[in-house]
Amino acid sequence: MNETSVRSFASMSPEMDNGVGPLGRIGLIVLSSDDVAEDSFKRILPDDLVACFTSRIPFPDAGTPDALLAMAEHLTGAAATILPENRIDLLAYSCTSGAAAIGEQKIAELLQKARPGVACTNPLTAATAAFEKLGARRVAVLTPYPEAIHRQVIERILDRGFDVTETLSFDLHRDSDIGRVTPAAIRQAVRRMNLARADAVFVSCTLLRALETIEPVEAEVGVPLVTSIQAMAWHALGLLRYDRAIEGFGQLLRQRWQLEQ
Repeated sequence: MNETSVRSFASMSPEMDNGVGPLGRIGLIVLSSDDVAEDSFKRILPDDLVACFTSRIPFPDAGTPDALLAMAEHLTGAAATILPENRIDLLAYSCTSGAAAIGEQKIAELLQKARPGVACTNPLTAATAAFEKLGARRVAVLTPYPEAIHRQVIERILDRGFDVTETLSFDLHRDSDIGRVTPAAIRQAVRRMNLARADAVFVSCTLLRALETIEPVEAEVGVPLVTSIQAMAWHALGLLRYDRAIEGFGQLLRQRWQLEQ
């Protein structure tokens, strides 16, 4: 080897920009039992402008109301592991039933302990914001949950001032089973519901593979379909001031609106 090349060291200052996610960087917190949400959420994002980085929190496959509450103790730590020395613009906690159990404000407080001042969302906050934007005061709700968890989610929607016109549950007790529910089964369940009084349908749970059902169901039933993942992605993008239409995921994401800051 040439002696000069071994001993010499040359350097230069490179051009730099804001890195990946020039519009925004999302820290997504997913349950350890969830094999659907991360992929579904990222499918919606405009990946040339928004980047997503994921952390997971422990959750048993057979979830219970107590297990949902227990997630609270892991939220701050999970948020702290996402690019701790780098920029994060928004934190998203990906569990609808967990948000109902722990409380939306409490979740934001726990996440912001790790990242003070960073905007936060979750599927329940996002879904109710979506109902408002769609002008949907009366909502039919489909969930995969056992009765106690199903009722808690419904109660939170009622607490926010919406009228729940009809509910239906798959009554599944294991997250691994929720992730196996086919899009066709979700579509069939919505068809079974009485939507005569509903302004929108809400399909709750980030583990349900509901993205593929949104457009065909909306075409069939004539009202918007809101899902946990779709709503959370829409809400996150609005908080990041992204206001372009996104095709393929229903009326909610097709609209060119921006959330009020």
